[in-house]
Amino acid sequence: MNKNIVFISLVLIAGAAGYLFLSPDRPAMREQGQPNIIPPQETEPVVKQVREHDVSEDQKRRAAMRSEYAELEKARDRVRRQLGKLKSRLWKLQLPPDRARAITEQMQKGYAILKNPPMLGAFFGVDDISRELEKVKRISERLQTLETAIQEDLAAREER
Repeated sequence: MNKNIVFISLVLIAGAAGYLFLSPDRPAMREQGQPNIIPPQETEPVVKQVREHDVSEDQKRRAAMRSEYAELEKARDRVRRQLGKLKSRLWKLQLPPDRARAITEQMQKGYAILKNPPMLGAFFGVDDISRELEKVKRISERLQTLETAIQEDLAAREER
């Protein structure tokens, strides 16, 4: 026989024997007069009494969170579209290094907020979702100002 098989079988037998001797409901305890039955008060599930208005308040809170989260998703989509437009407008466009660095920083902040967005279950309430929505709106406003500034630069270059 293979030595590994013999070793594994010995380990399994030793483990089973150890379980029988060390388990709290081993047969030796039954022989000493201790029952192997768990008392009924420990096995019965604890049932919470929930009042109807508690459930309705929780449902209202969840509905409010869902509606606020839907707005957050719309704002994130808006930022994604803005970043896509900026990326396409900046393609092969030569800008001064300072201006290019500032635009890059703003776009990186936009991509960072979209990289791993928190899902609905990550928020504790409507206030947390509102804070996240404000962050996304601020990024959107910054990207909007960048877009208008780039449009002005492109219009000025075309006039030359």
